[in-house]
Amino acid sequence: MHPYSTDNNRIKVLGSMGSLAFITSIVILKLLNSFVDYFNSLPYFSHIPYIPQMSFFAIVFMIFFYSYDRYLWKLKFSKIPNLSGKWNGRIKTSYGKGEEIDVEVNIKQTWSSISIVLKTSNSKSKSKTASISLSEARLVYQYFNEPLSSSVATLHKHYGVTFLDFDEIDRLEGSYFTCKDRQTHGEIFLERKK
Repeated sequence: MHPYSTDNNRIKVLGSMGSLAFITSIVILKLLNSFVDYFNSLPYFSHIPYIPQMSFFAIVFMIFFYSYDRYLWKLKFSKIPNLSGKWNGRIKTSYGKGEEIDVEVNIKQTWSSISIVLKTSNSKSKSKTASISLSEARLVYQYFNEPLSSSVATLHKHYGVTFLDFDEIDRLEGSYFTCKDRQTHGEIFLERKK
């Protein structure tokens, strides 16, 4: 998985998460005051103030971030759409006589990372970078395609870019184009498996 950009303001979420982690760590440390006093009395730690408080804040923030990044954002706490899942569909390509190719796409997504893998009978593409635009309802990603050993001789490793619109959350439609040495383009139609 790799990070993806978005036009959703993630800084506000991180700021809120930091504030909540700070308040939570203060409340818990007040409840565990005797532990903090003992920790401060240990050699080396008594010379550096607030080590247990800062450490505890960091731990609480990491727990909050992990929980939000993996699970909570999917519960409508975020405007970013959850595109995770298996998708089936087809590509209409400009290669040859404009044939249609069946595809299977697997999208793994967290609040901060995404991975898009597209498979056909001849090749496999993996995303390298991605962006989700909420204002345009569009997923854009750059991919690297590797042909299978059984594919035709004219198919070789190449890069490309895909644009997918998600007007409906269980349907992705868009287009793609490949790098200048391959020079193909086409349309993609995908539906999420239920």
